Amino acid sequence: MPQERSHLAFTFWPDSEEKQALTNLRNLLHGLRQSLPDIEPFIIADKSSITLAQTDACLVDHTELKTSLQAAALALSEGDAQAAVSHLQKAVNTYQGPLFPKSLDEWIHPERESLQLKMDTAFAQLIQILRESGNLKNAITYSKIRIQHESLSEASCHNHIALLAEAGDRAAALLAYQAYEKRLQTELGITPGPELAALHQTLLQSSAQAPTSDSATPPRSAPLDSSRPPSRSRRPLLWLAAFAASVAVLIAYYATQTPDTPPPKRSLAILPFENRSELEKDRFFADGIHDDLITRVSHIPEVKIISRTSVMSYRDSDKDLKKIARELGVTNIIEGGVQRSGNQIRINIQLVDAATGFHLWAKNYTREISAQNIFALQAEVTEAVARELSPQLSAKTLNPSDTIPTENLASLEAYFRGKSSIALLTNASFEQGIDHFKRAIELDPNFAQAHAELANTYLNRIHFQGLPVGEQVAKAQPHIDQALQLNKQLSEAHVALGFLSFCQIKTAKAIQAFQRAIELNPNNAFAYQQLALAQMYQVGDPEPALVLARKAAELDPYSLNDSTLVPDILITLRRTDEAKAILEALLEKNPSDVTALTSMGRLYDVGLYRFDQAIRYYRQAFALEPDNLNLCSYIADAYFDLGDTDAYLEWSKRYLSMAPNSNRANFLRGLAHEFRGEIELATASYSALKQSDEYFDWSAYKLAAISVDRGRPQEAFDRYLKTYPWVASPDCPITKKNFIQVNEFAFLLHASGQKERAQALARRLKESVPQMNRWGATGYHAYELPIYIVLGDIPAATASLQEFIEGGGALSHVATDPFTREIHNDPEFKRLISIMNARLAAQKANLRKMEATGQLAPMPDSTADLLL
Repeated sequence: MPQERSHLAFTFWPDSEEKQALTNLRNLLHGLRQSLPDIEPFIIADKSSITLAQTDACLVDHTELKTSLQAAALALSEGDAQAAVSHLQKAVNTYQGPLFPKSLDEWIHPERESLQLKMDTAFAQLIQILRESGNLKNAITYSKIRIQHESLSEASCHNHIALLAEAGDRAAALLAYQAYEKRLQTELGITPGPELAALHQTLLQSSAQAPTSDSATPPRSAPLDSSRPPSRSRRPLLWLAAFAASVAVLIAYYATQTPDTPPPKRSLAILPFENRSELEKDRFFADGIHDDLITRVSHIPEVKIISRTSVMSYRDSDKDLKKIARELGVTNIIEGGVQRSGNQIRINIQLVDAATGFHLWAKNYTREISAQNIFALQAEVTEAVARELSPQLSAKTLNPSDTIPTENLASLEAYFRGKSSIALLTNASFEQGIDHFKRAIELDPNFAQAHAELANTYLNRIHFQGLPVGEQVAKAQPHIDQALQLNKQLSEAHVALGFLSFCQIKTAKAIQAFQRAIELNPNNAFAYQQLALAQMYQVGDPEPALVLARKAAELDPYSLNDSTLVPDILITLRRTDEAKAILEALLEKNPSDVTALTSMGRLYDVGLYRFDQAIRYYRQAFALEPDNLNLCSYIADAYFDLGDTDAYLEWSKRYLSMAPNSNRANFLRGLAHEFRGEIELATASYSALKQSDEYFDWSAYKLAAISVDRGRPQEAFDRYLKTYPWVASPDCPITKKNFIQVNEFAFLLHASGQKERAQALARRLKESVPQMNRWGATGYHAYELPIYIVLGDIPAATASLQEFIEGGGALSHVATDPFTREIHNDPEFKRLISIMNARLAAQKANLRKMEATGQLAPMPDSTADLLL
């Protein structure tokens, strides 16, 4: 039956406009025909409809593949290795690689990822069975095919090299290692991991010790452990693997950089330009030229450029250049001044070798004021700097797509004013910045930078002002689209796209956008910061996140957002002493820095479970910034974890009076209603959270917990499955990102009577626990106890709780969690809870003492009583 194009377009892309959805459908058809040329006779398409041709029955290879995998799984479960080999061979011989590899549509990603994971597992199973049966020849054959599909997978290559060595072919094993090492270096710029390097050394030593023999076949050695996975195995989700591969070059280099690493020879800081005009109002113009020049110069390849935030702290500084260079970690400095008089502008600039004080280059410019002249001047300065620091560069290599952003001087001035305003990061400054950027766009609708900055400002208001996500995304989207349409090479536009995608829970797209921003501007500190945040909070891997965060801090050392991200990640790694030392150094420089005070609070909060000390730092910061929404939320959360319901309600009221429509508001309302015993209102509030809201996962748990607490486990199960439909898939990988959700689902299977499924999933979860993070903002803390309850292993549950408590852990709600109710009367559980409760009671007493003695900062009055 013919299907209307509009109907199909809406079915596949319900959130897109009709025109865009129809375009997507056309692109999909084109992609199908490109990927599957033989499909043409089966599809009849005209301008209005699409029909599947009525033909004889045909076999779809994807269906055949799925059937083979299911049959193999059944054979393995029954212990029939011979049948399993037959089905696995059929599956791997059918597999032709990634599903629709040319398709970029988002709906195909989960299918492609799932199939890729299934096939890698199938290859591994087939190879292992063949190896154990002594059929090394066929095991090696299929291992080669596996590598063709996953050429950068260290697990696959480790297994293959070990098989070759086990077969006695050391030469082939060494050649395979060399080939893999070359691929890694060529494609990612990194070297093999320690496990594979150790295997290589074993092979070399064995080769060196092998006796000389006339025999054509060397003696077979003892088997090498090919089943042990290397430490750097690839993640099962395709986009995570792509992310890891694409940031590997960044991590491999920057991981070698330490705080004591000498600054690179080609490194530069552009100090704030002196405003030499008679009018103070012209300062914004000098700052705008300075800011724009930093952006342009930052595109010079292989030259480290310090970001604006850090250099602005040296405005009007009387420090000598050598000291400034040492503090910023650079070898060269640009300083200069701007004078505006009538329709003339005069700029003098000099590039200085900070170590010697020698002027590498200096020039004075006098121009008639126009946008064209200002940009031409900046281009000339950029080229001069590039010639001095990178003589091999030509003007064309700096930014081949560089064009004049605007020819309208008034638009440029409005843009400069907007940049100056938003740098203050206050509610009022955001409003002013938006007005200036709107004015810039009104004067020149084709000013791409103004569109990008306006979009970024809208999105920043979600975090800083608690404005609704959907509303700000809707405002930002058209400006991002326009900026990219005007200039696809604009790094700031890709930053805005990444920011937007994060807000839309499109993590893979966000990561791709930030990576592109770095490609276009290798000194984009904000893009590095966002990649670090993605690796930390979306992927759940703190180690690579730490490397990226340190790179951001290197490029912008005086940005507290970048500097405090490093200790935030160290907290999750349980390197709390290092984190504390960094924060103490920051506070020694500026005891009133709100960002550093907040991070110190986070250290005591999520790192050390010392909520009394966390609240002390939070309140000190809040007294300095009483409109800081994040601080208000952190204080409420700390009181919640401490078990002080009254204080939690007070701070929730305060937060909601400031931002009643923020992406946290409904969760705070729900918890407040729950504390008051207003369960129906709590359920309604939790249910109102959207997937893009910050506490969405928490709300899903709270809804399930309420149903379980009311004796309605099936209701909890059904709602949870509707919220996370992917969690029911038997092929769902368990990652650091989804560990808690899979854990909760296993318990809900158990509670709703599906015991066998629950135990099977719990066994998988138990195996994955050692790879998960227990501590910090992304940790599971004590939320893994349901795993052992499902398995009926109460001693393991209490042992895990003891490990948490011995590590300093303390959370009030562990004692009342409905998911652990089955062990609440266990004597050992009660004993451990009493230890934790005593710890929390001591903290409450200390807070009362600090309040009474004036050690806690006084709080501004709040009129918030309209809360709920």
